[in-house]
Amino acid sequence: MAQLQNAWHRLRVPRWVATTVRATLTVPVLATLLVSASCARSKDESKLESRVEATSPPATPATSGLPTSESADWVRLYKPESAFNGYTLAFYRRRTPILMDMNGRILHAWPEARTRSRIRLLEDGTLLALTLDGGVAEYSWDGDLLWKHKPQKGFAHHDVIRLANGNTMLIVRARGLPADVLMEIDHDGRVVWEWRSGVQLAQQIQEKGTAAGDSTHINSVQEIPDNDWFRLGDDRFRPGNLLVSARNLDLVVLIDRQTGAVVWSFDTDLDRQHEALMIELGMPGHGNILIFNNRYRSFHGDRRSRVIEVDPQDSSVVWQYESDGFYSPTSAIEQPLPNGNVLITSSRGGRAFEVTRQGETVWEWTPPYDPLRPQRYAYDHSPQLASLSSPAEELVEPPEGYRHVDRDVYRFSRRGSRRKLMLDGKKRTVLESNHDCRILTLPTEAT
Repeated sequence: MAQLQNAWHRLRVPRWVATTVRATLTVPVLATLLVSASCARSKDESKLESRVEATSPPATPATSGLPTSESADWVRLYKPESAFNGYTLAFYRRRTPILMDMNGRILHAWPEARTRSRIRLLEDGTLLALTLDGGVAEYSWDGDLLWKHKPQKGFAHHDVIRLANGNTMLIVRARGLPADVLMEIDHDGRVVWEWRSGVQLAQQIQEKGTAAGDSTHINSVQEIPDNDWFRLGDDRFRPGNLLVSARNLDLVVLIDRQTGAVVWSFDTDLDRQHEALMIELGMPGHGNILIFNNRYRSFHGDRRSRVIEVDPQDSSVVWQYESDGFYSPTSAIEQPLPNGNVLITSSRGGRAFEVTRQGETVWEWTPPYDPLRPQRYAYDHSPQLASLSSPAEELVEPPEGYRHVDRDVYRFSRRGSRRKLMLDGKKRTVLESNHDCRILTLPTEAT
């Protein structure tokens, strides 16, 4: 196969070619175009040149059965002097909540928790989570179920937060309603406040023409923190108002909790965005709003996602991160960190990584499954974390020439445009339509 160098190359490929290469790529990259392949890393390939030998806090008994040592192989890059060092809460295989150190070692887990989609470690060490049955639950540090609630008509999805008043805010897809509902519940499960996006965003829904039943697709909600805008007299940014991302409207809105009115919005160049978050006081960029702009429709263009930071006073983009090989057309989140870095999860790209404001990657985690909304916490975030012995922070250097390329950068076609077909006695994935010629973009220096 001819070597492609120093550029992104465009190849015209016949309709029967199918590629679904599911691999973490290093440069140079081997790309096989005539077969549909699932290229899992071999055991030897997954071992980095820099191995972690230092000690770390002992894993708790709850981690039994989890790959507590092998998981260190999934951290491909780590620069302790530049990263915000702490513990990362994540899912193992998209179901089991785990807590790991910066070198990827799993230190604690909640194996009995029946969770999905979103988990949050509260300051008292309890775990707040969405559940498999469409509800919300709270678990103790030791994994005991402390509280559970399931909406009567519908299911909770995408996000859950504990409010400053002790109540819990859910995003609910309610039966019989055309759009999501924000629902605040108290500890007894009583609904004490709700916001129906189908009513409040009716004009935007009509203009956008989104599908009934999922016309807003709210995927994140934040109770905004104390901020200078409110301190300077701008009541729109009253702490406690709700910042919401409505994916199917390509829209971020700020909701006044007292009136339910939309008091601020942003939609410039958004495309299936996620995770609108106001940066807290004390952090670089405080008061600005971070958004993961997936840029779903760029699949037919440059195939790039962007993380943007917006000044809400004039809606200008004051910082952004994008790079060759970074593209998660759906899902994905970002998290502002206290040192100014940003933790980015490219869920469809198979990695979570931390970048500085200069765009340098200082930590990268590539588990053998799609990562789902990991969160970084300070070492003293909860009493349980603070009681752990000081973890090792060992430099991890990737192999020479290593660069991760998210798989949708080089995916040949999207789901919905492919079908299964028997060719020469083998099941192949082909394009849905005949005589369909596509342009395929390969990573730099692919071979």
